[in-house]
Amino acid sequence: MESKIIKEKEETNKKEKERRSHRNNQNYWNYNSKREDKMKLILCIEAEVVNKPNTETKGEVQPTGVKEATNYAGLVYYEEDGVQDLVTFTAVKKLDALLEFIKKEHPHAKRRPHFYFRIASPDGFVELNLNAPQDEPFTGWSIKPHIKPCKLYQEDIYNFGDKDYSLPPSCLISVYSSPDAVPILYYSVPVEGVADPVTFYIQMSQRTAHHTAVAANAASGNDETIPVLTKRRREGGFDIKTAKQKIKQVMIENHTDFAELLQFSLDNIANKLFEVHMIPPEVQQSPTYDAIATCFVSMMNILDSKSDLEGHCVTFLEALSSVGGPTERVAKRLREKWTAALEGALRFEHESS
Repeated sequence: MESKIIKEKEETNKKEKERRSHRNNQNYWNYNSKREDKMKLILCIEAEVVNKPNTETKGEVQPTGVKEATNYAGLVYYEEDGVQDLVTFTAVKKLDALLEFIKKEHPHAKRRPHFYFRIASPDGFVELNLNAPQDEPFTGWSIKPHIKPCKLYQEDIYNFGDKDYSLPPSCLISVYSSPDAVPILYYSVPVEGVADPVTFYIQMSQRTAHHTAVAANAASGNDETIPVLTKRRREGGFDIKTAKQKIKQVMIENHTDFAELLQFSLDNIANKLFEVHMIPPEVQQSPTYDAIATCFVSMMNILDSKSDLEGHCVTFLEALSSVGGPTERVAKRLREKWTAALEGALRFEHESS
């Protein structure tokens, strides 16, 4: 009997030990499972931090290879071209290369101080706003771009100077003035698409308002205003430099009207002018009034005698007249205006006319 009680007690103790062992094992696995889940969570967080893109990195190279924070140089230069003044806006990353280009390709250009800017968005562009409200009067002045819209793209700005980018990106603008224009033009042009606001100004004066000097006339006691921009050539008292300037000024003053009247006959006009060697083949094939007027003025500028100047103008007028229609009337009106401006100093028709 006693042995049976001892045996039952031993079995009870054995079962108790098994229950304790099982409970300990269960706690161990629960602990390890929780610890493992915690480690997984930590690893996931660390992986997320490592893989998260750093949006605050400055100067990070964009997919285009262009740095977002790059500074670019903008520059404006002026050139006189026949009856018009040309204003060129250009922008580049390599300023030294641009200055060398202008020096070589546009030796007579007048540069304005350059300025720096950043483009607002990667792979973006800058655009000139030529219709912005103006603080200064510009009555009588015409500001006309050669291409619309006036945009320079970041890729071209960034790459100028490289092997395949030998020409700087640019916007070309023609500027004209009428006789009643305000004497000084101060025209603001905002550059849009930049990170910080920037505006440049087209500054110009009428050509007839250029430097003058007053010389006393000993014989009459009256003052005479004479141009002193260049040395004057005289032929029997005829001032050829002043005559050229007056001829050119008449064309400037009537540019808009003449261009509108002749636009429908440009092909016929170009053919007639080509026959008398007044324009090159390139202009004959793609004629514009500006190109024709520029050819006329440029050829006139190299003439040294009164007779040559007279013959040049007569040839031009007769070529226009031979087209007939409105073009013939334009030629007649131009002859009258030139005669009045020069006070009859030149005869703008052949003796047989």
